[in-house]
Amino acid sequence: MIEYPRGIWCRLPLTWNRIDETADDAWHLYHQLRTACGNDARLEVALEIGADLCDNMQILDRWTGESIGCLIIPSKVFQTSPGGDLPTVSEFHRQLLSILFARTSRAVLEFDSEQLDTIPINEYSFCVRNLYKNQRVLPMEKNSSVMRSYRDYLQLPLQPLFEDLSAATYEVFETDSVKYMQYEMAIKEAISDKISGNDVPFFNVIVCGAGRGPLVTAVLKALEHFAIPAFQLIAVEKNINAVSTLDHLNKTKWNRKVHIVHSDVRKFKPPAKADIIVSEMLGSFGDNELSPECLYEAMKFLKPDGVCIPQFYQSYLSPVHAPKLHYNAAQYRKQVEYNDALECGYVVYPATAFVIDYPKPLFPFTHKSERRLTCATYINVAMLKGDGKMHCNAKPKQKNFYKVLKFRSEIDCELSGFLGYFYCILYKDHALSILPSNHTPNMRSWFSMFFPLVTPVMVKAGAEIEIHFWRNTGHGKVWYEWWLAKPTALPVQNPNGRSWSFALSFLNYFISNLNYFKHSGGDGFHFALSTKCCILKMRFHKLKLAFELYRMRQQSFQWIGLKYCFQNSKIQRLSTSSLSQEKKPIAVTFLTSHGDQFKAYGKIGDTLLDMVFNDNIPLDGFGICEGTCSCSTCHVILKREQYDYLPSPREDELDMLDLAYGLTDTSRLACQIVLTEQLDGMEVVVPGFPDATQFH
Repeated sequence: MIEYPRGIWCRLPLTWNRIDETADDAWHLYHQLRTACGNDARLEVALEIGADLCDNMQILDRWTGESIGCLIIPSKVFQTSPGGDLPTVSEFHRQLLSILFARTSRAVLEFDSEQLDTIPINEYSFCVRNLYKNQRVLPMEKNSSVMRSYRDYLQLPLQPLFEDLSAATYEVFETDSVKYMQYEMAIKEAISDKISGNDVPFFNVIVCGAGRGPLVTAVLKALEHFAIPAFQLIAVEKNINAVSTLDHLNKTKWNRKVHIVHSDVRKFKPPAKADIIVSEMLGSFGDNELSPECLYEAMKFLKPDGVCIPQFYQSYLSPVHAPKLHYNAAQYRKQVEYNDALECGYVVYPATAFVIDYPKPLFPFTHKSERRLTCATYINVAMLKGDGKMHCNAKPKQKNFYKVLKFRSEIDCELSGFLGYFYCILYKDHALSILPSNHTPNMRSWFSMFFPLVTPVMVKAGAEIEIHFWRNTGHGKVWYEWWLAKPTALPVQNPNGRSWSFALSFLNYFISNLNYFKHSGGDGFHFALSTKCCILKMRFHKLKLAFELYRMRQQSFQWIGLKYCFQNSKIQRLSTSSLSQEKKPIAVTFLTSHGDQFKAYGKIGDTLLDMVFNDNIPLDGFGICEGTCSCSTCHVILKREQYDYLPSPREDELDMLDLAYGLTDTSRLACQIVLTEQLDGMEVVVPGFPDATQFH
């Protein structure tokens, strides 16, 4: 067996001292060596601290983006302290070593052989130990030595709408007292503004995403601070395990003052509108845990003069030189099955990283009582016209966000990717931030986000860095895409969320990947899966059922159509069309805006969209979302008597109809119209789909 070294240190001077070399050539040499070694994390640099250093601090700081194995400190660096014989270093060396010692705990004192018998080595060692103790502690590690264990460790972001968080995850959040203190102060000021000069006989507060209760406790403390006599506090939480904890706290700690509701906040219907809504759904990139989507729905039960906490948050990006992070991201594909691990974003505590340029703002979100989600820069990608201007026709809930950011590098470096941050205003002057320049002191709830490039890019001094960034929504998920345009154009990363996305719900996400699956074997089997879904409680049971039906491919069915319709987490209908007992087919005629007529036949229990798919009716773009009720392309217009016969449309269908072209008072979505005997012989009109350039 070949034994590979656990690590190799490459000794290099911090800067060259030779006249024929430039100050930063040492880094270029190491960059070539590291690149030749495939950026392997086992290669580290042993930095020799010279007596003479260049005055460009950025050239020195760039080494903080490299893996430093140890510091080599020659005796010539030391000076005699004023008024004594103890060795010391210059103030510039002291500041530099305080930065470097935060990245490594190893140091080597180097003496000439003739000095060993005459120099007081212990005194030099004592000086170095003092320099190490006075290191410039990284902000996240102040008052918490545990944070060192998270250095440069990549984690995939949480998906709270897709999966229930574990108890261990909640415990990590709950230890951050700074965050909840900020929330409590923001809630107090909001209540103070509400009651100032006003007679508020009854106060209604809703906590969206209550978790295991720290936000609820903060609200109760604020209400008690002002001695609010009458109030209703509702805690909404979808995680059944967390709900159990909330129930226990309500009995033992909160004196049953809280109404616990087990529900997804997007489907929750409160008894009365709220004066204040409180939520902590922020992720490391601000909106990556889908806070905009959740709070948009929550705005409908906020009073016109109500307050949402948080009021505003914005994501930020900065280019970063971090070979170790990029190497770790490239290795991540060995741990999980992804199309490409370099098309994923990662939560990380970036200790070994050099920020090339200051962070710049990306997507801002503001939540107001008008049930409006606003973003300063957004487009619907399909509506981007050739003039490069931004045009939008979509409802804010459905918009895709897009922005171009430009940066500049002052020195030569390697662009590994981009770090993401957020800044959040809870209420007025009460804010939370993970920006390096104004990080909320001692707050440890969030790390940064790292968006790697598909390959590192060398950036010359003075070169411009241009990144295009998207936040897209569709097919039951939200995803980011990014494209480096300058200084070197790379392929667009994560197009259509092919490698990494955030699910809006478990089943919606599942169906978006299996929505129209076909398999043809020797027996002529044809399998089609379509679904409509909202909230899913019995998700694993239903998922198992879907796969059991899929395994029926060994049987000689001509085709199986499996339909789900979930409302209020209960199965309303389950049918297998090939086993249906109805003998008489239901006839429907589709009339297009071009005068074409298409007659199709289906069975009771099918939807109109099923008929279009099954009979291959040529309706361009019809039902792009394939029945998930996440688009308006299957918009049809009915006759009044047919419209009145159907059940009233649900809210998710109404939301999609708001986006439909040619909307009338008898408009419906074909994927939501289920065939019955009474609909036999019906005619529906399919409005023409407009060209994208018509929208402004």
